[in-house]
Amino acid sequence: MKMKIRKNNKFPLAILLVGLLIVGWVAISPRLLAQKSQKAADNAKYTEVQQLADALANDPKYRDKESQVYKEARQRFCLLSSRPVEQREKAVANIREFLGKPTVDVDFVCSKFEGSDYTKPKIEYYNAALFGFTVDPKTNYIVEVRTEAWEGSKWGTNEDGTRWFDPQPEIDYTPRYTQTQAREVAEKFITDHKNILGVDLASMTLDPERVGTKPGNYFFGWRNAEGSINVTITNGGQIIVYSNELGRQVSK
Repeated sequence: MKMKIRKNNKFPLAILLVGLLIVGWVAISPRLLAQKSQKAADNAKYTEVQQLADALANDPKYRDKESQVYKEARQRFCLLSSRPVEQREKAVANIREFLGKPTVDVDFVCSKFEGSDYTKPKIEYYNAALFGFTVDPKTNYIVEVRTEAWEGSKWGTNEDGTRWFDPQPEIDYTPRYTQTQAREVAEKFITDHKNILGVDLASMTLDPERVGTKPGNYFFGWRNAEGSINVTITNGGQIIVYSNELGRQVSK
């Protein structure tokens, strides 16, 4: 009578499982360590942002906003609290499209926040071609354009009473359009650039109270139930001021 010998496979199976666990941990652990390191870096950055914001608002040494110490601290705050560069690329592209200059330098200036949550900017400020731009970071739409850069554009009065100005943007005042024609140019620009402005002009009506003119410039405004948009366009057909007030507050 032959005896049957039952082989026990539990031990090799256990070794196999342990091996698989080790291999899995070796594969996953660098990613977990990287995530932990990134979280620590993000926490440290956010803490520094909060400290800088508090110091800029309350520390007497930052009271003089023209001082170098204030400017450096604010620049540090703006850099740390900004969206990542790759998230701002669309805003930069939109500004270049507005200007019609695909290679122009676009400089991020700073962000403005709701309360003390410095992870979610409400609006962002940029400079390009000596113009100042305001962008909605949720959509990257341009919500304001002005003829002065947000930082560095200054003017003053000389001793003889004349005024001095920092370099100003190039503006085309070549007389090409009547007021009616300039309105058509402005409407076409807004319609053709809906992708960067986020405005549906078909849902708005011209506001007579926001239509005007002065030498070299025409003014137009359109309104609907949500608010208005306003444009200053030169007689050369260049939009030099733009303001979207459709439920937004864009002032600095």
